[in-house]
Amino acid sequence: IFCNAHARRKFKESINNYEEESHFYLWCYQKIYHLEKKKDYKKRRDWQRVYFRVMERMALKIKNSYSSKSTLSKALNYFINNYKELTYFLNFSKSSKVYVDSDVRPC
Repeated sequence: IFCNAHARRKFKESINNYEEESHFYLWCYQKIYHLEKKKDYKKRRDWQRVYFRVMERMALKIKNSYSSKSTLSKALNYFINNYKELTYFLNFSKSSKVYVDSDVRPC
């Protein structure tokens, strides 16, 4: 199962050695989770998509700058390799009641 809580935790684990980079992803996840509380469903999902795209672009840009064994590299690779699954919840309608960490798997 791929979930954003796991992705977020991986960035949290890398904060001691890669504070600036990890903080960026943790800040984005904070915004994404905070948006789950908003009532305007369309606006919420639109903004969550923006944060995920920014995170993906940054991850692709910086991923080769770090040792493949580093905690940050592991977090970035988890995020990049599972991007489709991590963002799958964005494809559901409001009536589906699927949230950022719902156990939903693409077919």
